[in-house]
Amino acid sequence: RTGRRRAIFEANRWLDLGPRPARNQELRQVRQTAVRERLKRLDDPRLTRRQRFWRELKLQALIFWEQASLTELLDKDTGLPVRLLEEFRFASLEGEGPHGKIYKASRSMLSADGRAEVQEFVAIRIREKASGN
Repeated sequence: RTGRRRAIFEANRWLDLGPRPARNQELRQVRQTAVRERLKRLDDPRLTRRQRFWRELKLQALIFWEQASLTELLDKDTGLPVRLLEEFRFASLEGEGPHGKIYKASRSMLSADGRAEVQEFVAIRIREKASGN
């Protein structure tokens, strides 16, 4: 990481998304329920062999990605993508609703003429995957 990206990353340490182990446990339970539901649908006698094959393949892919380790892409403390934390400086929590939290964030960019640095403000929604959103 460059010095600037590291500074932005460190400035975002205040983000509080709740305890990550609890969020991961809840998300794991939701996913396991989804896998069980898909397994039940595979037993449908009306399915053709081709339909059953493709559904089994999709289910295997779902299980693979559930077990895949993406730790190098995600921050170990927040569970958010490292690139997001490096590129944006989170300024404040703007709102919270049933689909997650909305944060006001900024990033520095060069102006169109390339001479001055301009602050771009954006809203970033962090979904609560455990609630199915």
